[in-house]
Amino acid sequence: MSQNDQTPPWGNNPNGPQGQGPNPGGSGPAGQQGYPQQGQPYPQQGQPYPQQGYQQQGQPYPQQGQPYPQQGQPYPQQGYQQQGQPYPQQGYAQQGQTQQMAPGTKKKSKAPVIVAGALALALVVGGIVFAMNFLGGATPAASQGIPANALAVLEVNLNPSVADKLAVKGFAEKFPAMAESVTDVDGDYKKAMYQAIFSDVDEAPDYSELEPWLGDSMAIAVLSSPTASEDILSSDPDVLMSIQVTDAGKAEAFMSKHGDGAQVSFLDDLMLVTDKDKPAPDVAAIKDSSLAENEDYKADMAKLGGSWLATGWVGTELFKQAVDASSESTGVNADVPNARVAMGLKIEDGSAVMRAVSWSDQVVTEGPATTFLGSLPSSALGAMSFSLSDSVHDLLWEQLEPLIADSPEFGDQLGITSKDDLKAILGSEMAIAVGMDEFNSPIVGLKVRTDDVAKHESFMDTIGSTMGLEGIAHVANGDVVTTTFGQSPDEFANPAGTLGDNETAQKLTKGSGDPQAVMWVDLPAILAIPDLGLGSDDEMMQNLEPLSGIGMSSSILGDDYAETFIRVGTK
Repeated sequence: MSQNDQTPPWGNNPNGPQGQGPNPGGSGPAGQQGYPQQGQPYPQQGQPYPQQGYQQQGQPYPQQGQPYPQQGQPYPQQGYQQQGQPYPQQGYAQQGQTQQMAPGTKKKSKAPVIVAGALALALVVGGIVFAMNFLGGATPAASQGIPANALAVLEVNLNPSVADKLAVKGFAEKFPAMAESVTDVDGDYKKAMYQAIFSDVDEAPDYSELEPWLGDSMAIAVLSSPTASEDILSSDPDVLMSIQVTDAGKAEAFMSKHGDGAQVSFLDDLMLVTDKDKPAPDVAAIKDSSLAENEDYKADMAKLGGSWLATGWVGTELFKQAVDASSESTGVNADVPNARVAMGLKIEDGSAVMRAVSWSDQVVTEGPATTFLGSLPSSALGAMSFSLSDSVHDLLWEQLEPLIADSPEFGDQLGITSKDDLKAILGSEMAIAVGMDEFNSPIVGLKVRTDDVAKHESFMDTIGSTMGLEGIAHVANGDVVTTTFGQSPDEFANPAGTLGDNETAQKLTKGSGDPQAVMWVDLPAILAIPDLGLGSDDEMMQNLEPLSGIGMSSSILGDDYAETFIRVGTK
């Protein structure tokens, strides 16, 4: 069975995305450089495409068995050969000479060539259409139904590429509960996703009621509205759902039956759903200015790039409200920068991968690439390494200085009376690792690169004494000082095995630039801790057992953007 006859395990939409034809991009092979012009047959099997400029419009390609001219030999120009006559069998006529047909030679019909060329063209066009649907998937469009001033949005691609569908399938099959919930889906990706999400919801409608109208993407947004309080995080915000549909009538009938009185509006092929007690969306205003046309949103999504199963975006206003709420709970007043973040989720190389790109007008310069993680003990249950640039020290001191001014004795006790003290204590690079000893007691190790080793050690001794920690020890090697709680610092500084030798840790903590922060969590080692009391029959254990670890990596992209990768790996 050929590849084109195979049906993808997770299915695909043979007609392409709703409203799209065979070539939604508006261009195709015909007319592109190197392809035959419209109305010209494709060359026969075994013959290469002619190079640009070799054939004039209206002249047929050479018949089967006749070679194309060698490089540097042009096709005869108009005037040398009349349309409908075959090219000469041996060589080419010299300028001013006429090539005669051999006596008794019967002129061949062009019909077989034209038929074969038309068949080849049909196969190529059909292959392109098949590849677009089989490999390309759909482009999410639901954000076109979200107002431009939305605070945040989550959009899900319901028809990703087949490569992504197969990756999701392989990932899901490793988890017993997830695999059981998506049985008998008949190769339907949308059905599989629906069952995986709503398998434990008793009152969820059957997927057969969605199938006739559900399109290729959906989005849910938190809106800026007069009915929402200033602190939207702790209130009941206005929410709008935008769903791409293939049949508006059936979609509306479904919502009438299952929507609990929700308001339904339509914008082209998008169904907009809002709570019955909230303001109805202004469809005309959304059509004139949707989130998809918001310049901040467009810039962030362009920086995110790639093909994702789902994307999320949080705008500046919601970010400010989140920081304000955090400041109130911690009692630390912070200057809130303008900031936004875009996120994408996909399955890649057996791992669930989230990439986030964040923009901020708060200047943070790039520090040295952190390298400490790979030197930490491979036995660590969790570890983190990060660098601290001068701008990070500046920002931290801006937050700490008011506290020191209000309580000078607090600063004196810690040995922090200036930004230079803070920089000496924190250093330019720091790493921390947590493990367990043979008695299942926690052990902690800290590694810092600093210009003032003595000040750092004094600070750590003060912290340890204040917290009642025992067994604090230090060892210095040049400008790197290692401090441990519960184990020898020499064992931590020079372990028998390191995370640099751990292939899983390296795979899950990789980034695309110089890492400013890296984190690793050894889930299998954590789940094996006896005190957790997780047995092999425990449902949580069955669903966590396939995981190999969690990794994170952050770096600076430039243009006021930073990126963060979070990966959850499987065995």
